[in-house]
Amino acid sequence: MSLFDNELPSLPWKDAVRLVRKVAPKRSTYAMLQNAKATCNGDYCTLLATDLDMGVQVRTPCTHKPGTYILSIERMVAGLPFDKCISDLDPEDYPQLPMVPENATYLEPHWIPAMCDVAFACSTDSTRLSLRGVAVKADGCTATDGHRASHRASDTGATDSGFIVPRPTVALVAGIKGTVQRVDVEHTDLPPFVWFAYPWGYVVSKTVEGPYPNWERLIVRSFMWELSFPRGKWNEWIKQCPDPKKPLFSEIRVVRTSGRARVSFFHGVVGEVDIEELDSEGPDMSIAWNPSYLRESIAHVTGPVVTVAGNKEIQATFVQPGGTDVDILMPLRI
Repeated sequence: MSLFDNELPSLPWKDAVRLVRKVAPKRSTYAMLQNAKATCNGDYCTLLATDLDMGVQVRTPCTHKPGTYILSIERMVAGLPFDKCISDLDPEDYPQLPMVPENATYLEPHWIPAMCDVAFACSTDSTRLSLRGVAVKADGCTATDGHRASHRASDTGATDSGFIVPRPTVALVAGIKGTVQRVDVEHTDLPPFVWFAYPWGYVVSKTVEGPYPNWERLIVRSFMWELSFPRGKWNEWIKQCPDPKKPLFSEIRVVRTSGRARVSFFHGVVGEVDIEELDSEGPDMSIAWNPSYLRESIAHVTGPVVTVAGNKEIQATFVQPGGTDVDILMPLRI
């Protein structure tokens, strides 16, 4: 759900509070970060919030007396008046958000929807740092966790090496419906930063350091088999699979022989359970996937029919093959 739909030079107070709440940590060893810094000029208040990896600056109408204050975000969320939110902490101790340097690379923001669309495939593994974000390169946006990949083609204007936007930052930007006016990227400093500028302020974030894997080596242009079914049919099958996040793992299977496709799921206790059997023209094949991964890929497909294609059982399969936008899933062994 979007935070707000507003393209004015300032946001209403409630929207500004919701935004800083999403950035500031609820708990931190550095207590200052659980607050926001407010700079008032009598007409507007500029709020700053950060968790030291990501930050936001937002402008909101405010008639409080001019000055700089530290505000308790907990009290702000509770709806207390401005005066009741002021903390005794020293505003000088609040971390400064990095400003856009003169040598930063300016990018048009038309690729933002593509970045948000592929973020579901980012890794959540804390040991795989370079996969915990979306890679923005010259030809588009890509996310992968090593078991699947999602790519959306777009002329981003980024360099060939590009940059990696952390998943939490992508989630924040995806939740803000107001239009991003520009994107600035700093490549020379360590750590490098990226800024998403809005009419009311900006979101700034460290980028993820490290090389991004060459996911394109998985791309193939010819397939031994294809499966095409209505989106509703795929979703109906997946809903009958047990949750793979629970201890007893499950997988969804499709086996086609003699023009008939048999769909089933496998459960660690009860074994294989049939779901449906139906006509399906094409060569004999068998394949199995993680149901959650398949569900998320299908959710990002446009159109009423979902096509999945592949070659051998242990090779990558492709959702909506043949186009510039593609999702790749590594299958499970049957």
